Amino acid sequence: MFKNMSPRERMLALIVGISLPVLLIPLLGYQAYQSLRGTKGLIKAQQDQKDQLELNQQRWMRAEQRRNELRRFSLASNVQQGRAAYRDWLLQQATEIFGDDVNLDHRSDVTRKSGNQDVYTESSFLLTADRSTLGQLVEFLETFESLDCLHRIRRMTVKPLTDLQNQTPSKELDLNFEIDVLSVAGSDPRESLTEPIESEMFDLAGYSAEARKEWRDDILRRNVFGPPNNAPRLSSSGTRRFTEGDDIELTISARDEDDGDLLSFELVDSPMAGVRIEPDRDGRSATLVVPADLAVGRYQFTVAVTDDGFPAKTDQGQVSIEIEEREQPPAPDPPEPEFDVAIASYVTGVVRDRDGVWRVFIDNKPKGELLELTIGDEFEVGSVSGVVLDLAPGRATFEIEGEFVDFRPGQVLKNETRPSSGSSRRRF
Repeated sequence: MFKNMSPRERMLALIVGISLPVLLIPLLGYQAYQSLRGTKGLIKAQQDQKDQLELNQQRWMRAEQRRNELRRFSLASNVQQGRAAYRDWLLQQATEIFGDDVNLDHRSDVTRKSGNQDVYTESSFLLTADRSTLGQLVEFLETFESLDCLHRIRRMTVKPLTDLQNQTPSKELDLNFEIDVLSVAGSDPRESLTEPIESEMFDLAGYSAEARKEWRDDILRRNVFGPPNNAPRLSSSGTRRFTEGDDIELTISARDEDDGDLLSFELVDSPMAGVRIEPDRDGRSATLVVPADLAVGRYQFTVAVTDDGFPAKTDQGQVSIEIEEREQPPAPDPPEPEFDVAIASYVTGVVRDRDGVWRVFIDNKPKGELLELTIGDEFEVGSVSGVVLDLAPGRATFEIEGEFVDFRPGQVLKNETRPSSGSSRRRF
């Protein structure tokens, strides 16, 4: 073929033959690059798809783990059973805190689904409490927050009441709570709603008891729904009088224009030890107890009363007592002397019987008794007691109060002016 070509044609053919492969190399390289790039893109897409599937799997596992953990805090998946248990708990707590003037209504049950599967059921309640206090409200919120359960207060309405007498705000509140609680599908019934649940994933209680106490104290110091705090006033009781030796207890009372304020009483100054103040149940009075062994005189005590408003306000006052001397009861009249039968008893005779034994007879006329005595016999007639020492015709000798006394028949044992009516001689 090259033989029939002219030199010029052969040169041109040679140039084309050399240039064509040079030009095809970049094209082939570009095609190879594009093919490689497409392969890498396909590999990357497949890797991304794999990563996405693994990520979705991890998310699903975390979601399932979270859902399983939430089931522990959930009501029973049986909506009626779980709702009844929660309603009983809520009504019990509200009644204990607010009293019997509460009302709890079940409003609705709404089930949320994912496709055809139930995820959870939300039960709604309306709780109302009339004429409550700020302290009761804080206590209820603390009780509600401390329960390990999937519930929330969706809306709370606080309405301050007005004092009808003076048309000023009072410290009483009307409260409404819209409450939601969840029953997660697949949850087991809980033995007790109040049993704490430990979980590393959730902390429904949220804050420590110390933190809640600090907040509670700050809240209760100031009723944001009522007027500014008014100071309490001690009631004047004047001077109380007691008799020495009496038990001394004084009632100390105070008044506060702010309904619902709790008052505390304190002994600021006392003239002696052992004095104490005991608060009464009504929160408006206290009892001052003073030792009973005080001497006669006048004593004064300084007492303070403080309310629980914010800022807290205090009033002080003096309490005086006077101890008077106890009057001595009049001496009783001396008792009338009892009648002494000895002044009406007589020695009636001294005789000797057939056996030669001497006998003396004493007639106790008031009692109608006749004593028959021999030597050595003891006797007691009224206030006269003695022993028969000797008997002789017309004479009887008795020992009376350490003396020898001779009696003749017809003589009384004792008259009103002398110990005895016989003649006496001292015994040696």
